Amino acid sequence: MSSKANGQRKNTSTPETPYDELWRSGRSRFGVQHLRLGRDKKWHFAGQQQDETVVKIVREHWWFLVTSALPLIGALVLLLLIVWGSGKLPNPIWSFLEIIVVVAIFGALVWFIWKDFVKWYLNTYIVTSKRIVHSHGVLQPERQSTPLDNVKQVGMDLDTAWGFLLRYGTVHIYLVGGDFIMENIPDPRAMKDLIDGIIEKIRASKPKEQKPPMPGIPQVEEVIVGLAKAKEPPPLENADEKYILRRPEGRLGPRRTFGGILHIPCEVRYLSGEYTVKYIQRSRYVFYRQILVPILALCILLPLSFYIPSTSTPFVSSHLTQWWIIMGTIITLLVLSIGIIYTNYADDVYILSNKRIFDIQRRFIFFFENHRELEYKNIKDIKVRVPNVLQRLLDIGDVYVDISGAPTLILPTVDHPF
Repeated sequence: MSSKANGQRKNTSTPETPYDELWRSGRSRFGVQHLRLGRDKKWHFAGQQQDETVVKIVREHWWFLVTSALPLIGALVLLLLIVWGSGKLPNPIWSFLEIIVVVAIFGALVWFIWKDFVKWYLNTYIVTSKRIVHSHGVLQPERQSTPLDNVKQVGMDLDTAWGFLLRYGTVHIYLVGGDFIMENIPDPRAMKDLIDGIIEKIRASKPKEQKPPMPGIPQVEEVIVGLAKAKEPPPLENADEKYILRRPEGRLGPRRTFGGILHIPCEVRYLSGEYTVKYIQRSRYVFYRQILVPILALCILLPLSFYIPSTSTPFVSSHLTQWWIIMGTIITLLVLSIGIIYTNYADDVYILSNKRIFDIQRRFIFFFENHRELEYKNIKDIKVRVPNVLQRLLDIGDVYVDISGAPTLILPTVDHPF
């Protein structure tokens, strides 16, 4: 009788949870591992949902691990040089140096593993069939989860020359109400294509929205439809419509390029739903004021460089080669200064988007770009000042934008400041 009761208790007991499912419920104590390859040959992580599968695990490009290991690599190279030197020039001091370098290598290795490798290894982007989970940190781990059904657009960019050569860059994910940025990702184009494919599958799996039932009376249905439609504000002008979109797969930003024929893209990156409303150029008065002196100097020196040698002045005739070198150098510098002044003027613009204001200051074509930005909601006050009578007649002035908790943004010498 007792054996039958024990058998019934075994049959009615709760089934044992599979090991992989038990591991998903949370990270094990006294451990830092947040990913493991399960018995089903698939990756699992703590907090994974039942119907969620890991598609790809991404870490930063290996190049950032190499740069962190430079002290260790340098110590290894030094050890090789010492071994080579001990073979060429036998001396008891080599053994002492070898011991020091071996200790240095051991210290550099321990420091690299703890400070850099563990940090790099645990800094992961887990791309699943539903979301992207960014996990990082060793002693104080942090996690950010981004659902893919909230994604509006995905862009990518190779930000630096090293990124272009080694094929790593930034993946910018534009969300509803925010953005998620994945930096230093290997092969960002493939990552973008992967995320786009998952998003398409999620959208295709969603059931189509059904229209709510109507009362069947045309007049009442027309009123209900009219009330259901929200009145949208009039759209703002899109200043980028006249510019060519050179990289459709790239991150969102102003389409206007810099540097003339070089077509250097602007480093500003837009948020979700952001676009350019207006480009504001500084007044031509600024350009004429800056270029006046070089133009006058060129107009004076260019004729003199040919006229003075023709007068057969003894001093110039005896130093004619030096004369042409000096004058040629001065005229070349004046021409270059005129070109730089024009380029800097053309590239010094203010960008007004539907969300923010950007003050772009690019210097020397492509060597330096500085930009400052502010959101419209942080503006306290806007003031206009005209410093002199001439600018008042030309309708040129300075616009001061007061910002809460930040220095005032000044838009100097712009046309029609009021």
